[in-house]
Amino acid sequence: GVTTGNIEEAEDATDRILVASPNDSDALLVKGLIALAKRRMDQAIRYADRALAARPDNENARILKARSLYLKGDAPAALTTIGGGEAG
Repeated sequence: GVTTGNIEEAEDATDRILVASPNDSDALLVKGLIALAKRRMDQAIRYADRALAARPDNENARILKARSLYLKGDAPAALTTIGGGEAG
């Protein structure tokens, strides 16, 4: 399983990548996944948005955003994010 130590190591490594390359879509995705693991949905959504801005075809970032929105309680926005329906 994933331990807190592993998450902290991954976060430190990802932070180092983002210092050198602030728009690295994969590093932003990892930061978002870490935020999701820590149940920080708003932060996860922000990282997913940044990853998608850097690379719009990053489907993993789109899934991260949808999952975070869903877990935050916004199922319509989650469905819209993955193209499964319209919010509202």
